Amino acid sequence: MLPYRCFLHGRYTIPMLRNVSTQASLLAKLSRNNDFEVNPRFVNRNPRNLEQMLLARKPTGWEWDRPSRTYWYRLEIEVSNKNIYGRVVHNGGSRVAEASTTEWGIKKQLVSTADSSAAFAVGCVLARRCLESGLVAIHVELSQQHQKSRKTQSLLDGLVEEGLTLKEPGDLNEIEERPCATIHR
Repeated sequence: MLPYRCFLHGRYTIPMLRNVSTQASLLAKLSRNNDFEVNPRFVNRNPRNLEQMLLARKPTGWEWDRPSRTYWYRLEIEVSNKNIYGRVVHNGGSRVAEASTTEWGIKKQLVSTADSSAAFAVGCVLARRCLESGLVAIHVELSQQHQKSRKTQSLLDGLVEEGLTLKEPGDLNEIEERPCATIHR
């Protein structure tokens, strides 16, 4: 007969001891953390960690650059006659998260893949994927064509409803008064 029994089945099992005194002595042995030393060399394995802590600098461009390049993560929206695409792109060019009405899981829940309810659904799914990957704020800069569109506004409403912030905070090293170059003709 075993001196303990397991109450969790699966990959990890935790022994449940029968004696309280044995359990207390076992806990006393396990709680001794005096032998541990802190590693003096720390390696950051998360490339986005400095951006999430607002310590990384945003890439800057000229003041008159359109679209602006002062962001960490930017929202791209593409609306076609049949489908709606939304993606979040890092300033390095890689796609962090994307959702569209061409995906089978989204498409089967919709009546139409090109109306404003489809845009709202794409916004909700994209926001969930961003939050799961650790993004809580993205940069949104819309063209004149997209600002007037009901589908684009529905997609943005879906992003906000799921809890994504549509304005990135400034980095902690950002200079408040940046000199602006003027052009004289």
